[in-house]
Amino acid sequence: DYAGVYNWVSSEIKLAKCEEDICKLNVQVNYDATYMMKVNPNKTSEKFIIPNTVRETWFKLDDKWWFSKSE
Repeated sequence: DYAGVYNWVSSEIKLAKCEEDICKLNVQVNYDATYMMKVNPNKTSEKFIIPNTVRETWFKLDDKWWFSKSE
């Protein structure tokens, strides 16, 4: 869903609510926006990290888990 100068650094599940065949997740995705924000003109190790929470729905069909596009 994202294109441009952001780099995906990490992700972590923050909340999971599951029933038998469906799970709704809140996933925190951290992006490095250092280049876009021009925070790092001297190329130091300082980074500009932007956290974003993405809501995902996963469902089970025929004993396999499938991702449904974020809400």
